[in-house]
Amino acid sequence: MVEMEKKKIAQEFNRQARAYDQYAVVQKRMAHRLMETAVKQIHPKNILEIGCGTGYLTQLLLEQYPDSRLTVIDLAENMMDCTRKRTRHLSQVQYWVGDAEKINWKSQSYDLIIANAAVHWFSDPGITLNKLAGSLCSGGVFVCSTFGPDTFQELNTTYTWIEREYHLSSSDPPFYLRNSHKWKEILQLGGLSDVKTQVCWHRIEYKDCCEFLHAVRRMGGCCSRYVRLPQEQEPLSAMKHRYNQSYRMKQGGVYATYQIIQLCGRKR
Repeated sequence: MVEMEKKKIAQEFNRQARAYDQYAVVQKRMAHRLMETAVKQIHPKNILEIGCGTGYLTQLLLEQYPDSRLTVIDLAENMMDCTRKRTRHLSQVQYWVGDAEKINWKSQSYDLIIANAAVHWFSDPGITLNKLAGSLCSGGVFVCSTFGPDTFQELNTTYTWIEREYHLSSSDPPFYLRNSHKWKEILQLGGLSDVKTQVCWHRIEYKDCCEFLHAVRRMGGCCSRYVRLPQEQEPLSAMKHRYNQSYRMKQGGVYATYQIIQLCGRKR
């Protein structure tokens, strides 16, 4: 089951690789915040980036640390192709297409491990983060960002209303998002100390609910698996109408909330 889910995730990202950067506004903001945190913590010689995607964060890392060696890994081949195009003129990058959870990382290999909008895809984050912590050098830093449970709260609230209105079977999103306290606990159990968390909320504006859902699809699997949508046309149309009425901006358009959790810990 886990293997099938990972294949589906890779397929979604492969389909949307070309369009991803156009819609991943929040993920780009997250990347810059990660860099702000990383530069305050360490000047690494060896870096591992988990879930490099199209290489937006990869490029920021190479600009900040031009003398460092960088290993990047992602599930999706098409995403990795985008990263290669962004960094093809640089020789210090090693590219891996694969599942970071399946790799037995070499002990004490990296000074910095960084992951932007990726750790929520781990099927077993406790075990995976323990292995990653083991690959950090003494004093090495792990920093990541992920989405919190308030993400798309407007859409989830609207779905709950539609669920009652149309007597739909109660359902949960196929994936759930952990809060900052849970992630901190996972990192600490994984062998990281002095774990610090930052939580913030971003409100992104869209023309209407249709444009919002289109953007979610264009971002591949990164968000779409955390929402519930009716399968039948009538309740789906009613849901879009309700969303447009309930979350309209004064100047026109609608908004959606993204909750961002950033974590930073150090190898004991």
